Amino acid sequence: MSTRILALLTTTAATLTLAGGITAALAAPPPSPPTSDAVPSPAASPSTAPAASPPASPSATPSPGKDDAALEECRDADCEIEITDGQEIVLDEKYGMKPIKVDVDGTLVTFTIRTANSEAKTTVYANGPNTSANFNGLTLRPHMTKDGKVMLTVSHS
Repeated sequence: MSTRILALLTTTAATLTLAGGITAALAAPPPSPPTSDAVPSPAASPSTAPAASPPASPSATPSPGKDDAALEECRDADCEIEITDGQEIVLDEKYGMKPIKVDVDGTLVTFTIRTANSEAKTTVYANGPNTSANFNGLTLRPHMTKDGKVMLTVSHS
Protein backbone atom coordinates (compact mmCIF):
# COMPACT_ATOMS: atom_id res chain seq x y z
CA MET A 1 0.00 0.00 0.00
CA SER A 2 2.78 2.42 0.72
CA THR A 3 4.08 1.95 -2.82
CA ARG A 4 0.75 2.95 -4.24
CA ILE A 5 0.57 6.09 -2.13
CA LEU A 6 4.13 7.03 -3.05
CA ALA A 7 3.35 6.57 -6.75
CA LEU A 8 0.17 8.61 -6.40
CA LEU A 9 1.98 11.43 -4.61
CA THR A 10 4.79 11.43 -7.18
CA THR A 11 2.33 11.57 -10.09
CA THR A 12 0.35 14.36 -8.41
CA ALA A 13 3.52 16.37 -7.72
CA ALA A 14 4.71 15.98 -11.31
CA THR A 15 1.30 17.06 -12.63
CA LEU A 16 1.19 20.11 -10.39
CA THR A 17 4.72 21.09 -11.39
CA LEU A 18 3.85 20.79 -15.07
CA ALA A 19 0.59 22.71 -14.63
CA GLY A 20 2.38 25.42 -12.66
CA GLY A 21 4.94 25.84 -15.43
CA ILE A 22 2.23 26.16 -18.06
CA THR A 23 0.27 28.62 -15.93
CA ALA A 24 3.38 30.71 -15.34
CA ALA A 25 4.16 30.72 -19.06
CA LEU A 26 0.64 31.86 -19.89
CA ALA A 27 0.72 34.57 -17.25
CA ALA A 28 4.04 36.01 -18.45
CA PRO A 29 3.85 39.06 -20.73
CA PRO A 30 4.60 38.44 -24.42
CA PRO A 31 8.15 39.10 -25.55
CA SER A 32 8.74 42.56 -26.96
CA PRO A 33 9.52 42.81 -30.68
CA PRO A 34 13.18 43.21 -31.61
CA THR A 35 14.30 46.79 -31.99
CA SER A 36 16.73 48.09 -34.51
CA ASP A 37 19.17 50.89 -33.83
CA ALA A 38 18.98 51.91 -37.50
CA VAL A 39 15.40 53.26 -37.16
CA PRO A 40 14.97 55.73 -34.29
CA SER A 41 11.60 55.81 -32.61
CA PRO A 42 9.58 59.00 -33.11
CA ALA A 43 9.36 59.58 -29.35
CA ALA A 44 13.12 59.21 -28.87
CA SER A 45 14.16 61.86 -31.40
CA PRO A 46 12.10 65.02 -31.73
CA SER A 47 11.64 66.22 -35.28
CA THR A 48 13.07 69.57 -36.26
CA ALA A 49 11.25 69.64 -39.59
CA PRO A 50 8.31 72.06 -39.81
CA ALA A 51 4.87 70.48 -39.60
CA ALA A 52 3.30 69.95 -43.00
CA SER A 53 0.10 71.84 -43.67
CA PRO A 54 -2.94 69.69 -44.42
CA PRO A 55 -3.72 69.26 -48.12
CA ALA A 56 -6.49 71.37 -49.52
CA SER A 57 -9.68 69.38 -49.77
CA PRO A 58 -11.37 69.36 -53.17
CA SER A 59 -14.60 71.26 -53.34
CA ALA A 60 -17.79 69.32 -54.00
CA THR A 61 -19.04 72.09 -56.25
CA PRO A 62 -17.46 72.98 -59.58
CA SER A 63 -15.03 75.85 -59.91
CA PRO A 64 -16.48 79.18 -61.00
CA GLY A 65 -16.67 79.87 -64.70
CA LYS A 66 -18.48 78.28 -67.61
CA ASP A 67 -19.44 75.24 -65.49
CA ASP A 68 -21.57 77.45 -63.23
CA ALA A 69 -23.51 78.79 -66.19
CA ALA A 70 -24.02 75.30 -67.59
CA LEU A 71 -25.11 73.94 -64.21
CA GLU A 72 -27.47 76.89 -63.81
CA GLU A 73 -29.18 75.78 -67.05
CA CYS A 74 -30.13 72.54 -65.26
CA ARG A 75 -32.23 74.20 -62.56
CA ASP A 76 -35.32 73.53 -64.67
CA ALA A 77 -34.26 69.85 -65.18
CA ASP A 78 -33.99 70.30 -68.95
CA CYS A 79 -30.37 70.59 -70.08
CA GLU A 80 -27.31 68.95 -71.57
CA ILE A 81 -24.01 69.67 -69.87
CA GLU A 82 -20.48 68.32 -69.56
CA ILE A 83 -19.98 66.69 -66.17
CA THR A 84 -16.86 66.01 -64.14
CA ASP A 85 -16.15 64.21 -60.89
CA GLY A 86 -17.40 65.96 -57.76
CA GLN A 87 -19.96 68.25 -59.35
CA GLU A 88 -23.33 68.94 -57.80
CA ILE A 89 -26.34 69.76 -59.93
CA VAL A 90 -28.83 72.03 -58.20
CA LEU A 91 -32.44 71.71 -59.33
CA ASP A 92 -35.36 74.02 -58.68
CA GLU A 93 -37.02 73.48 -55.30
CA LYS A 94 -40.23 72.29 -56.97
CA TYR A 95 -38.51 68.95 -57.71
CA GLY A 96 -38.02 68.35 -53.98
CA MET A 97 -34.42 67.20 -54.34
CA LYS A 98 -31.23 68.34 -52.75
CA PRO A 99 -28.28 68.91 -55.14
CA ILE A 100 -27.50 65.80 -57.19
CA LYS A 101 -23.93 64.67 -56.47
CA VAL A 102 -22.06 63.40 -59.53
CA ASP A 103 -19.04 61.08 -59.36
CA VAL A 104 -17.24 60.22 -62.59
CA ASP A 105 -14.71 57.38 -62.72
CA GLY A 106 -13.71 56.72 -66.33
CA THR A 107 -16.91 55.64 -68.07
CA LEU A 108 -18.79 55.00 -64.80
CA VAL A 109 -21.04 57.77 -63.56
CA THR A 110 -22.59 57.62 -60.09
CA PHE A 111 -25.50 59.86 -59.14
CA THR A 112 -26.46 60.42 -55.51
CA ILE A 113 -29.94 61.90 -55.23
CA ARG A 114 -31.36 62.97 -51.87
CA THR A 115 -34.77 64.19 -50.84
CA ALA A 116 -36.01 65.23 -47.43
CA ASN A 117 -36.48 61.61 -46.36
CA SER A 118 -34.63 59.35 -48.78
CA GLU A 119 -31.43 58.85 -50.69
CA ALA A 120 -30.87 56.98 -53.94
CA LYS A 121 -27.53 56.10 -55.47
CA THR A 122 -27.14 54.61 -58.92
CA THR A 123 -24.17 53.94 -61.17
CA VAL A 124 -24.40 53.70 -64.97
CA TYR A 125 -21.97 53.39 -67.86
CA ALA A 126 -21.67 56.55 -69.91
CA ASN A 127 -20.36 54.65 -72.94
CA GLY A 128 -23.32 52.25 -73.17
CA PRO A 129 -26.21 52.77 -75.58
CA ASN A 130 -29.33 54.36 -74.07
CA THR A 131 -28.18 54.25 -70.45
CA SER A 132 -30.18 56.32 -68.01
CA ALA A 133 -31.12 56.71 -64.37
CA ASN A 134 -34.63 57.71 -63.31
CA PHE A 135 -35.89 59.18 -60.06
CA ASN A 136 -39.27 60.83 -59.36
CA GLY A 137 -39.88 61.65 -63.02
CA LEU A 138 -36.34 62.95 -63.52
CA THR A 139 -34.21 61.23 -66.17
CA LEU A 140 -30.40 61.44 -66.17
CA ARG A 141 -28.71 60.19 -69.38
CA PRO A 142 -24.91 60.26 -69.32
CA HIS A 143 -23.03 59.66 -72.58
CA MET A 144 -19.49 59.96 -73.92
CA THR A 145 -18.41 62.27 -76.71
CA LYS A 146 -15.92 61.14 -79.36
CA ASP A 147 -13.18 63.13 -77.61
CA GLY A 148 -13.85 61.36 -74.26
CA LYS A 149 -15.87 63.99 -72.42
CA VAL A 150 -18.78 62.83 -70.28
CA MET A 151 -22.00 64.66 -71.09
CA LEU A 152 -25.27 64.52 -69.19
CA THR A 153 -28.75 65.09 -70.55
CA VAL A 154 -31.27 65.92 -67.83
CA SER A 155 -35.00 65.81 -68.55
CA HIS A 156 -38.25 65.45 -66.63
CA SER A 157 -41.67 64.08 -67.40
